[in-house]
Order: sequence, then structure tokens, then C-alpha cells
Amino acid sequence: MKKFFLFSSIALLMSALGAGVIFAGYSARNEGGRTGLSPVRDGFGNTVSILNRFDGRKSYIQIAKYDPNGNTLCNTYHPSDFSEEANSLSVDSMGNIYVAGFRESRDGRHALAFKYSSTCEPRWEFTDEYHQCMALDIVYDANGNSWVGGSCAIGNTNPAKLIKLNPNGRRLWDSLYDGGGKNYVVGLSPDYGNNVSMTVQVVPAGYSGGYSFEKTVAFNNQGARVAAF
Repeated sequence: MKKFFLFSSIALLMSALGAGVIFAGYSARNEGGRTGLSPVRDGFGNTVSILNRFDGRKSYIQIAKYDPNGNTLCNTYHPSDFSEEANSLSVDSMGNIYVAGFRESRDGRHALAFKYSSTCEPRWEFTDEYHQCMALDIVYDANGNSWVGGSCAIGNTNPAKLIKLNPNGRRLWDSLYDGGGKNYVVGLSPDYGNNVSMTVQVVPAGYSGGYSFEKTVAFNNQGARVAAF
């Protein structure tokens, strides 16, 4: 899904956040589907592959990395007693792997995020305790913090949810945004001040046939919303 930003909107966002430069370290991100995500290259030319597999009982997430010649560097899966699916993948300049998606547990769907090292070793895992949510995007900053954006069903509302995690994958804060109807996070952009802007696709209540619009919502480093346009 393509995102379009007006220069005036960017200027307003930068003014609201008080930051001069958007974080631009090497990263690659791809929103995925039911079977998996498109392969992504890291800063060394290696290819990271995330696939949603099914073993006959439950879905699970496979993580693999290949060198530029196609040789397997690592191949593993994310262990869980419940079904899981990946929706988004980011790879940092050191080859660390960040994945966001959801886990189907006994009480419903939970937003899921985890980090693996450049050699496919698990580093941390985060599962949101609130049910009926899924993670749709994940990004990171130079300090090792991560932001996870997704969508929830809360009563009769479907707000977007943003969660900030520390370098160990522990929640620092979270925030909801309801633009009316159903809200889906389709992009996250942190800056050097640990502020973040979130692009939300809003499907108005009662509309069908693919109609939607996008909103950009800005948060400061404490999780307070400072702008929406």
C-alpha cells in the first residue's frame, strides 16, 4: 500500500514534534499476507525470509536468512503453543530481525512482536495482554527501542494502537487513536528525538467497496498525541 505525504503535512509534523530530522538509519519493512512476507535484504546483502506456515494443527512463523549466493545462514521458527501469523518485518543495519503480527490464544487474538539476532537467535518477545488486537507494523530506532502499531476491537470501536517497547522488548507506553470506523496502522516513522508519526488507514463506519482515507498522527517520546492531520 502506497503512502502519500504532502510537504505541508510534513512541515506541520516536524513543527509539532520539535525535531529537525526524521530517523533514517538503514531499514526495510514489508507488510505481508496470509502466507508470509516478501523477502527483505539486510545491510550486508543477505536476504531475510519470514513465512507463515501451518503444521496441520496451528499456524507458526518461520524465520530464515540466506547469504547473497543463496546459502542458508539460519533457518528456525518462532515457538508457541498457539497459532501465530506475521504481518510486518523490519531488518536493521546489523541484520537484527523485527517481526510483528498476532497470536491466537484461548481468549482471542493478541498483538505479537519479537526480535531475533542476525544469526536468528531470539532476543525478546512481546505479547499484548489486551485481546482482540493485532500488530500490523514495527520499526526501531538507533537506541534499540521499538514501536509496534496495529488495530484493536474494543466494544463497538476499532481504534489503532501504538506501543513503544524498550531495547529489551518491555512496554514503555501505549496509546489508542480512533479516527472513526475501523483504523489500521500502515506506517510508522520515528525520529532522533524518540517521537513517532503513525499513518492510519481509516475505513468509515457503514462504508464498503474499498473507500478509506489516511490520517497521520504524531506522538511525543512520552506517548502524548501532539498532532493529527
